[in-house]
Amino acid sequence: MAGLDVFVIVLAALIPVVGGQSGCPPTGWILRNNMCYKVFDEEMTWIRARKECQYADGDLLEIPHAPTADANSQIPLTPGQHYWIGLNDRNKEGSFRWNNKRENATFLNWATPPSAGTEKDCVSMKVETGLKWYDQGCEKKYRFICQRLKTGYEPQASCVTRHESHLTIHDLEVYNAELASRVNVTCAVGWTKIPNKRKCIKAFTNRQVEWLEAFDWCYEATPIEMGRKKANLFNIQDFEENDFLQGKLPMRKYWIAPTDHVTEGVYMNTVIRGAGPVYYFPWKAGHRGSEDKDCVYIEAGTNGGENKFVEEECHKGYSYICQYVPPRPPTPRPPRVKECPSGWEKYAPSETCFKVMAEKRRQWQKARGECKEMEADLAVIPDQETLDFVKGEDIFKFFVPFLEDIASTSRYWIGLVDKGQNGTFSWLGQNTETEFEAWRNPPRNLMGDEYCVELIGKKEGRWNDKSCRAKKHFICEKPAAVPS
Repeated sequence: MAGLDVFVIVLAALIPVVGGQSGCPPTGWILRNNMCYKVFDEEMTWIRARKECQYADGDLLEIPHAPTADANSQIPLTPGQHYWIGLNDRNKEGSFRWNNKRENATFLNWATPPSAGTEKDCVSMKVETGLKWYDQGCEKKYRFICQRLKTGYEPQASCVTRHESHLTIHDLEVYNAELASRVNVTCAVGWTKIPNKRKCIKAFTNRQVEWLEAFDWCYEATPIEMGRKKANLFNIQDFEENDFLQGKLPMRKYWIAPTDHVTEGVYMNTVIRGAGPVYYFPWKAGHRGSEDKDCVYIEAGTNGGENKFVEEECHKGYSYICQYVPPRPPTPRPPRVKECPSGWEKYAPSETCFKVMAEKRRQWQKARGECKEMEADLAVIPDQETLDFVKGEDIFKFFVPFLEDIASTSRYWIGLVDKGQNGTFSWLGQNTETEFEAWRNPPRNLMGDEYCVELIGKKEGRWNDKSCRAKKHFICEKPAAVPS
């Protein structure tokens, strides 16, 4: 096999050759479970390779756990070639992580242990050594392998650590969507938002000034409406933010936030009180300064190389990059649902609460008084829908399950009354004659004082005029309220 240009190897952590299956792009991508993979033969720096993967809605290959033997798992790789994978320690020397993950990798497969304190921050693998890994300078150009979720796959949050299904991208789409929802902000005109961060930046190239003057210019560059916090020099917190600047810096050198002017070797993100520490330092080799160099600039990488930090004397003149943190958009507070007290039944259309007083019999006026003691009044039934609710089985069964038979035939005072004693009935709180009627018989005033109205049984639900001095059960009603 040594003479072959392409060597087919067993790579159980990756994919069986099932190219062209549904869910993957048609050009060279291969499907395994819910992931698509592709080998790129074009040689690029690690940063550029990762961007190519991201353009395809994916990321560099992740191998978060030890591969298992699987004779059906194959992928074509070329002998003698290194292939970039997503492992790196660009954020912190010696802390190797997959792409944009926060946790350190638990499975490591080094050909030789990585060298501490070097600028070899990215990782490749080779065929000849059984796919062992090598720490490399990120500016080197190698082939690379990308992965992405298949189209239409909707991962669950619990899939984030499901290594058994080889979702090694850790549900990138869900992660990014959740992240975007937390940083859904807009930058001021002329400022650029850092992806997936609540941070806006702007590079100033029209003047070269000292570090402290650059800080002052940033501070003054922020209108009040941009946010509560004034702008600062750009505090690059991780390699994601550094990579965002790749190819976007027309000048070579820009002042940024870190300074150790207070304590040598302890870098803070500003010179004002309450400054926070800085932890991310992709130093250019041999350019971490001495005691007389307390400020930091970022130097744009060349030929696709990584942007690097250089410590410098603060009085030198360079361009600068400012940042500010925009305020979060106000989150609309969901309307608070109005509820009924315990023992009351809610009628949603009118947001009112009803209570059937089936255990008591009172004259109409006393019944109304007891309702008022509960901050209510006798029930108003202005339409058929409300009547259906009030006379419906559920409301009575809810309140009086032990009086089911009685409730079927009993009579209940409601809030309909002939206030002028002239045969015109209106609801409490209203002065006009009711438009909706549900009389069993037209009001007849047989006793000469039938000015109040009773509801006849829950099943019938018809009305009858009655003497207000008669003792009946009664139904109270009051508005639903937002719980305190």
